[in-house]
Amino acid sequence: MTGQHLHVQPATTISAEGGLRLTAPVDDDRPDIVAACRDPETQRYTRVPSPYGDADAVGFIHACRAGAEAGSSLGLVVRDTSGRLLGSCGLVDIDWLDGRASLGYWVAPWARGQGVATRAARAVCRWAFSDAHLERVELEAIASNAASNAVAARLGFILEGTLRAAARGRGTDAPSRLDVNVWGLLPGDLRCATR
Repeated sequence: MTGQHLHVQPATTISAEGGLRLTAPVDDDRPDIVAACRDPETQRYTRVPSPYGDADAVGFIHACRAGAEAGSSLGLVVRDTSGRLLGSCGLVDIDWLDGRASLGYWVAPWARGQGVATRAARAVCRWAFSDAHLERVELEAIASNAASNAVAARLGFILEGTLRAAARGRGTDAPSRLDVNVWGLLPGDLRCATR
């Protein structure tokens, strides 16, 4: 499928281990998105706007929809069996010519430490390789973000290098520049082990 464009359907639903479902975000998700993205840890390790408000959540929902319609990204939220939003996981910068994309995720503070990021990211990577026929998934994680780097390692990503001082520090006590780890995953690398 190299060089071909696959339209990413906005209604894509992906199932993950433990009953998690990844779906397109909807307007009713705004309060949970705002609460999760205002969290200091989310602010520190992601590129969400700060301060984060309702208009930012609306923009996120619209960007997920527009990216899916354009085939340039797959922005999903992670839900538990009750439908409660636990986080977000998806692909950005989908390059259909070279068959690669970048993985991104965040987990709401009320869902951390439960393997949500690992299970959701595994499901998205599986979708990327089997349904979208991509050949490489990349992940960038702030080097000091132990949890995100552990997710990458658990999934089978290979640490390909560290970009020195590649990101601006976020948060009041953050250094001015942060190192960023660059991880790469090929279809044969993806691990199926849980959590």
